[in-house]
Amino acid sequence: MSMTTTLLAVIALSGWKGETVSFRHAATNRTGTAVLCAPAFANLPEGWSAKAGVLRGVRYSVEPWGEEKRIAPDRVAWNGTTNLLAGADCVTAGSVVIPPSAKAGDYAFSFNGEKVTMHVADRTLPPPKERKSAMNMWHNPFAIARMTGTKLWSDEHFEAMRPFMTFTAAWGQTGIFPSISDYPWNHQCYDGYTTMIRHIKNPKSGKWTFDYTVFDKWVQFNFDTGNGRGIECYSLCPWGYEVTWEDPTGHPNRLVAKPGTKEFEEYWGPFLKDFAKHLKEKGWFNDTYIAMDERSPEDVRYIVNFGRAKAPGLKISMPGNMSPEDVLSIGMENYCSILTHVSPEFCELARKRREQGLITTYYVCCGPSRPNTFLTSNSGEAYWLGLYPATCGLDGFLRWAWNSWGAKPNED
Repeated sequence: MSMTTTLLAVIALSGWKGETVSFRHAATNRTGTAVLCAPAFANLPEGWSAKAGVLRGVRYSVEPWGEEKRIAPDRVAWNGTTNLLAGADCVTAGSVVIPPSAKAGDYAFSFNGEKVTMHVADRTLPPPKERKSAMNMWHNPFAIARMTGTKLWSDEHFEAMRPFMTFTAAWGQTGIFPSISDYPWNHQCYDGYTTMIRHIKNPKSGKWTFDYTVFDKWVQFNFDTGNGRGIECYSLCPWGYEVTWEDPTGHPNRLVAKPGTKEFEEYWGPFLKDFAKHLKEKGWFNDTYIAMDERSPEDVRYIVNFGRAKAPGLKISMPGNMSPEDVLSIGMENYCSILTHVSPEFCELARKRREQGLITTYYVCCGPSRPNTFLTSNSGEAYWLGLYPATCGLDGFLRWAWNSWGAKPNED
């Protein structure tokens, strides 16, 4: 097949030793006949690895919350092919892994018949386990079960998740995010999060027991695939305050357990004591946080004090939009601010917290509109999101969320 690029005569790349460099490349079929576009690399330097694919089109909203839809090539089918008519365009993708042992300098190879140059800087990207910054993209195992047609928490489900988890481990995922209540942030994504810990109450004796089977499997799976340094458990304060429990027959029950109420103390008090004991037996206690999502200072302050009384030593984390004064007075071990609330005062707070051994990061979600990583976002915005923490003294970045897909993510 004879393909010529419509954008670049030479694909010019650069990276550090140990870095993965990815790119898009547009080409047009000028053969005059239909051809099969099967992108591939050739003549890679010895010890290097790479993968090639074609991009499929997906529909997206022109504005984050808008109704107008357009189509963009944004879903990579690695090792994929596509049939091209004469004159048709093909958008391909390549991903090149520069080995840490590579020598600095300039290299050349080919991609889809086009020349590629790679400049390797005399700098080495540390392996994920040695990186100091926090990098968190919240996994959604419930979405993967639906999309792969596997039974939730079955062996087949875990195997289906392995490629996704290996991928996030490679970029340095530092967080594990188990759900310890149903719908910690309501059902705001298509595949809602349900609890990974069964709360079972005997209505006659009032005695509580807890089944940690799924929680243990999920946390261990994260560690086994190279993900995670901290286990952030959501949430003692779900949106709406509604929690669930089962009787010994498995019948579900629901109640509202708002911080400061008798219902809250009776539901979460026995759990925290038992949970702390379980974590210590697993060797995970020092890595675990009781987490909340965008809760009020009043709720957070109560839960921090309650948690420290019921399970001394168990840490607290939260992404939210509190003022620096509230963050300072509450004293959570791990606090993540939405980007729109990061100010010079907040950066000074982060500096003080770092001196105390506390973690301070920031996040984006469905907002702000810019900078972000929407299909409408400029690619430079993603670069800025990664660079920003280092320039203002924060400890890392969180993105809500990574794979909380819609109903048909391969199409829309």
